[in-house]
Amino acid sequence: MKRQKYQDILKSLSELDHWLSNLGIRIQYDRLHRHLQNIRYLAELVDTKNTHKLSNDQKIKISWSLVEATEFQDIYPVIRNYSSKHPELVKQKVKDALKGPADSNSESTSSNIGRNTVFELNLATRLMAKNIPVRLSKNPDILCSINGRDIFIQCKRPFWEKNIPVNISCAKSQLTRDLNQAETRTSSRGIIAISISRALNKGDMLFIGRGEANMLERLTDDVESLGNKYKRTWSKIVDTRIIGILFHIITPSFIGYKLITIKEHEQIIPATST
Repeated sequence: MKRQKYQDILKSLSELDHWLSNLGIRIQYDRLHRHLQNIRYLAELVDTKNTHKLSNDQKIKISWSLVEATEFQDIYPVIRNYSSKHPELVKQKVKDALKGPADSNSESTSSNIGRNTVFELNLATRLMAKNIPVRLSKNPDILCSINGRDIFIQCKRPFWEKNIPVNISCAKSQLTRDLNQAETRTSSRGIIAISISRALNKGDMLFIGRGEANMLERLTDDVESLGNKYKRTWSKIVDTRIIGILFHIITPSFIGYKLITIKEHEQIIPATST
């Protein structure tokens, strides 16, 4: 778990506006900039020892600001480097990522493109950070190469838990189409990536645990339990080229009564044999 001061988040994103301007994106009071404003306010309260002034509603909103700003903090340096070779593609992805309400509890199916896109960028930059060749695209969402194989990844972020099965089925259909059309169709493989962050927490809850180990264990259990709950759906995937399903969650959390921290976890469940 990465530990850092609130000022560190602000400092790491201090060149953000300059980069956005170079991409041709107009600086405005978008979702990310609202999060940064909330973090500046929190940092001020911490410095003046006035955090007791925060209401429970403010604590939850600022917790999500920390989560989403930290997530973008991780994405930013990797995608910034990628943008030097693919400026127009990154420009559109970042413009989409900045859309939507800052308050995750106000997100709707018509305003969720921002967080959906951030999930794609989160997964893509994790792969890039491991020096895995990655190409962002429209279909599939992510294309990478591992051990000489093209890996197609379709990302889904169900708005409700009940929509997880249909999202898995949709991703499966898209991957089958992509793999059938691939030049390397015999060796290419597919992975379904499902973000369950919105399905488990619409933005009005905090994850509380006694310690890091306890929280990680509980999150692992929650993710695995949800994946197995819909085993009937993913076990029906008969295309052996689709080799796994990745379930991912990112949520604000408290360790005991300490300051807000961030928790992110993912679990990969094999779909079929290769």
